[in-house]
Amino acid sequence: MARWLVHLNDWGVVSTSSVSMGGVAFGNVLSMSDGTVANSTGVPMFYLSRLDLSTQDLLVNSSCSLTVTQLSTSEGCSTDPEDPTCAKLTLTGQMVLVGETEQEDAQAALFSRHPEMRTWPAGHDFQFWKLQVHHLFLLDFYGGAPDISVEEYYAATLQMDASR
Repeated sequence: MARWLVHLNDWGVVSTSSVSMGGVAFGNVLSMSDGTVANSTGVPMFYLSRLDLSTQDLLVNSSCSLTVTQLSTSEGCSTDPEDPTCAKLTLTGQMVLVGETEQEDAQAALFSRHPEMRTWPAGHDFQFWKLQVHHLFLLDFYGGAPDISVEEYYAATLQMDASR
């Protein structure tokens, strides 16, 4: 369920510790991708400008969380987003710049799902970032959140639908 939620979502809320607001939690809606539609990696990737407040926060403290929900997918739930049967996932970890060897994959993943990114202003210093996941919190039914290890998350396999 967790990998499915990350793969189906094209955006999520990234929460950081705000530098400009004295450390207060700051949530920002950001476009994301974990791979092309036909190739889920499970690694949330982002294309961020150094002008963005979240990026400025991450440059000081890379700890953050990413929250996604089933409601924002093409497989959305038909209930209130707080209803436990409407799956929601928060991943926590460190946001880091994508390495030189991963640049091409990050670009393919993000630009295939967000083609308008190709036209964003070069002068805004956009860079590819990824979330190194350390912990997962998934709620998808009544009775509390199951304990999902990072290893289980990355080991999950998805049946890909390239028509999405």
